[in-house]
Amino acid sequence: MLSLPPFLIMLALAVWGWVATPEGAQVPVHFAVDGSVNRYGSRLEAFGVMPLMALGLCALFALLPVLDPRGGNLRRSRPVVLVSWAGALWLLALVQGVITLTVTGILADASWIPRLVGVAVGVLFVGIGNVLGKARPNWFVGIRTPWTLSSDRSWDVAHRWGGRLFVLAGMVSIGAMLVLPLTAGFIVLLAATLGAALVPAVLSYFVWRGDPDRETYNAPRSGGDDPQ
Repeated sequence: MLSLPPFLIMLALAVWGWVATPEGAQVPVHFAVDGSVNRYGSRLEAFGVMPLMALGLCALFALLPVLDPRGGNLRRSRPVVLVSWAGALWLLALVQGVITLTVTGILADASWIPRLVGVAVGVLFVGIGNVLGKARPNWFVGIRTPWTLSSDRSWDVAHRWGGRLFVLAGMVSIGAMLVLPLTAGFIVLLAATLGAALVPAVLSYFVWRGDPDRETYNAPRSGGDDPQ
């Protein structure tokens, strides 16, 4: 399974960091945009939070098909679920790696870490974009707007275009993080993310408006009559 390697790597990094850190020591747990440490925490926070978050994600993704009223569609959306699941775990593993390597002294200069994280997010966008069009209507994964959830046509069009936009956003973000100043790179990353998310959401409304098979609901009149 795609989620197993990043979880095992994260767990190994957490154990390594725990063993290498004296009890009671304060450990870097948060880094500023320039890579400098701006918050310290306990050994438990530094080496326990990421694995626990990973376990929580694994439990959540495993339960989603049971919780979703359209669980069959969620199972047919397996490529999107797996890429999102594995991508989130790889990002957690990356953060755990930064903390562990900083504690052990292997990572003396963390100024390049923000760029690495930005590139990793861009790669995740490209991966999600390549499979987003395979998502079937469900309540947990994908572009979930009132209109995509009320029209299968709106869902299909929004995800087809959303996939293309997320691939483009990922590629633009990777390029920006590699060649632009750090602050400008993050601004481009944020703008690309918003564009890739908002454009399909707006598009889904107009497609829904033109779908004769869309679901609609009219509230009963005050007299209690059934909706027409």
